[in-house]
Amino acid sequence: MWYSRLAQDDHLYSRERSGHLPWQLRWALADLEPQGPVLEAGCGLAHFSVAMSHRGFEVVALDWSSELVEIVSARAPELKATTGDVRNFDFPKETFGLIYSPGVLEHFEGEVASLLANHARLLRPGGTMVLTMPYLNRRLRTSGESDPVFDELDFYQYAFSSEEVDQLLRAAGLLPIRHRTYGVLGELRNNHWPGLPLTGRVASGAARIIDAATPFQDLAHSGIWVAQKPEAPDR
Repeated sequence: MWYSRLAQDDHLYSRERSGHLPWQLRWALADLEPQGPVLEAGCGLAHFSVAMSHRGFEVVALDWSSELVEIVSARAPELKATTGDVRNFDFPKETFGLIYSPGVLEHFEGEVASLLANHARLLRPGGTMVLTMPYLNRRLRTSGESDPVFDELDFYQYAFSSEEVDQLLRAAGLLPIRHRTYGVLGELRNNHWPGLPLTGRVASGAARIIDAATPFQDLAHSGIWVAQKPEAPDR
């Protein structure tokens, strides 16, 4: 599998161990200080978890794949990595100050609302939810491909508008704070210009500039949303 190959990289986590986060996550967390443990729900190779751990936070990295969890545990023993299902968390309610869902919920047909409610249950009052999902961009709206299904992989991935995600967050009892799109260059390479180079620091810097430009934001392939669980009322 792809993650087995990546896990052989001797430089895996070298940037994350300095606390490095991708620019969109730095934007999401810019003025937020997690008040309690951090959960990466669907962690993959747990780059976010490693970075947050080295920023001084208590972190739990969770994934359904036992193979992934074994890789993360071996390569980042400082983490608490565990196997679990985002549809049925095995944590007490109000455990975490921050939950990051990195492109996970869009794979569950018709379950996003209940999944978000499940995540919200685990947040402490005042806690933060950071969520990334495919964005329903201009190409998908005009082509009618907002709900792509890849049957040969049994792999479902749905794209969402900003308004849809805001409604889902509110229905789960979370207050949307802000959102933005990102990944314009990736969208252009994958669906318009396959030969477009996207590696190296120059491409990375160009991607940030283009993503930040208002005229291009509706072309992006991904969105990131930040929401907060309301503080408990004073009694």
